[in-house]
Amino acid sequence: GNVDRCRILYGKYLEVCPSSCDAWCKFADLEKNLGEVDRTRAIFELAVQQTMLDKPEILWKMYIDFEIGEGERVRARDLYERLLERTKHVKVWISFARFESVPLHKLALEGEAEDQEAGEDDQAEAPTYDMQQKAREIYKRAYHFFRDTATDMKEECVMLLEAWKAFEAEFGTAESLKEVEAKMPRQVKRRRAVRDEAGEEVGMEEYYDYIFADEAGAAPNLKLLQAAYKWKKQKVADDGGNE
Repeated sequence: GNVDRCRILYGKYLEVCPSSCDAWCKFADLEKNLGEVDRTRAIFELAVQQTMLDKPEILWKMYIDFEIGEGERVRARDLYERLLERTKHVKVWISFARFESVPLHKLALEGEAEDQEAGEDDQAEAPTYDMQQKAREIYKRAYHFFRDTATDMKEECVMLLEAWKAFEAEFGTAESLKEVEAKMPRQVKRRRAVRDEAGEEVGMEEYYDYIFADEAGAAPNLKLLQAAYKWKKQKVADDGGNE
């Protein structure tokens, strides 16, 4: 009786406020605590299909944690892929890569007791070779996204590389670590104009920028071409003067 009443109340509330992630999560949690796996999954599915959500990151995390808790790695992986269709946030990429590199039972324990202190069982458990490769594929996909598509998101790319480097330092080889370190950018200090609300320049400010290996490699080549062109132009002029 009480359970059915709660279901009716949640249903009516969500008809009025379908964007409330808190309500969706509490409704799903109710069904989960009742052991209703299919109902829980159906509620999450209905929730993530809403066009407007006030806290989508919380909803997606809870849905993914639910599938992990059920031992459904394939379903959880599919959810990460679906989430990446909606957002390419660096934290999603890093979370996805970590998901691939950590045993499912350990992820489930973390989801159940995030606020508990680390115990003896919290020691790192090395991922299998297949898990390592899956994690690397995610890191590579993310890196290519930030360097090929979202080239202005340099700080996010650095965050990704730091996570990737930590992964290789713990589980990879000296060679795999070196490959990631070679991708790390160089930090440089630059100056730019500061403008007021009217668009007038009112001064200069310093800021830090990142120069990636592919960017740094382009500059010397350009200078080399310019020097070659200048040399050829000078040679033509000299040959003409000697005739």
